[in-house]
Amino acid sequence: MLGKVIKNDFKSQWKQFALLFFSSLLIPVVIYLSTIKADENLQTVLRPMSASLVPMTVTLMTFVWQVAIFGNDFNGKNAYLFHTIPVKMRTLIFSKCVFFYFWTLLSFIFALLSVCLSLMDFTPFEEISSFLVRNWNELITPDDYIFTVVTIIRAIFAPVCLFAFICAASAFGHLFGTRRVIGEILFVAGMFLLAGIYLGTAVAEASNLGLSGNTFYYFDCAVSLGVAIGFFIFTDWVYTKKINIL
Repeated sequence: MLGKVIKNDFKSQWKQFALLFFSSLLIPVVIYLSTIKADENLQTVLRPMSASLVPMTVTLMTFVWQVAIFGNDFNGKNAYLFHTIPVKMRTLIFSKCVFFYFWTLLSFIFALLSVCLSLMDFTPFEEISSFLVRNWNELITPDDYIFTVVTIIRAIFAPVCLFAFICAASAFGHLFGTRRVIGEILFVAGMFLLAGIYLGTAVAEASNLGLSGNTFYYFDCAVSLGVAIGFFIFTDWVYTKKINIL
């Protein structure tokens, strides 16, 4: 059943995302072809601008669209149909997580491709790339390997943690009934406030205990994972025990 839910999500939404990703590649190519014989000063302005604005727009629009889709399915116009599907809530949440992760990952890939297309044959970009390739072993020392691996793993799971936050905000807002948006805003504001308090307190305690920066970073990764799991459990509880779609 999970496969059918995921398949239905992709089938209903792939066209708008495909158009967005295609545009992210088309715009840099058009700018490149239109400036290839232009004055160097014009290239210096337009191509870095394309390399920054297009990827940012792609990732932002992908995120906004997915939040809108999630809101419509769980609390919006599709809520009644969505919540009457004979599937466990955790299965529906997991399908949305797969959906979110897939399109977020694709948005990052296409954003990177967009940057590469925007800066083709662009001298500053080539110099930076060559520098990183030549000095990779010096930039990443053996002592940094564990830190690098943990950072990569955290980056891989970052979309999942972000989705968990979105789920929890939506679930908290659902408890407010028709004032759902107010609940979501309060949740987001409260989480940012708690995050600030946690960081301030944790950094101070780590300093008092003499913990290294890397040790604190690993601890923070574990806390982030625990919070994300808590968000998923809270979401499942709300939409299973406190559901109100009337």
